[in-house]
Amino acid sequence: MNLRQILMIEFLGNTLQDYAFFIGAILLGLIFKKLISKYLSHLLFKLFKNKNSNLELETFENLLIKPIAFCVMLSIIFIGSSHIQYPPEWNLVSEKETGLKMLISKGFSLIFISSIFWILLKVIDFTGLVLLKKAELTENKMDDQLIPFIIEISKICIYILGIFIIMGNI
Repeated sequence: MNLRQILMIEFLGNTLQDYAFFIGAILLGLIFKKLISKYLSHLLFKLFKNKNSNLELETFENLLIKPIAFCVMLSIIFIGSSHIQYPPEWNLVSEKETGLKMLISKGFSLIFISSIFWILLKVIDFTGLVLLKKAELTENKMDDQLIPFIIEISKICIYILGIFIIMGNI
């Protein structure tokens, strides 16, 4: 029995080659997620950094590396699982019962959307840091008090938007 025949062995409706692709994608994701997330955070930093700001890339990365890495890993899992077919028993059983396939799909959507909103919240945190640095340079103390309020209102708006989007998808 050669390698090609071994890879064509089926288990739960998928070949071992499909499972190897899935596991390989996850392993590559684990290996490269830090590199990819650093690159993406550098790109976001260039978009959001104000030229007059004294904040460094390190501050931005500290805020965004984890959420971006999580989102990248979820994307890689999605790409890897695209070759995997669910067993027929996992599909919708009847109109009243939901299948395991749907629960997995909706759960993944929930986690992925949440990771995107996590990134947005961290971008708001960074924007708040930039605004606070600018406010410290002014003599007026009103802006020092107003900026945290605006940051919290922005976060609440993002949470509300996130809840509506999640409810619309699930």
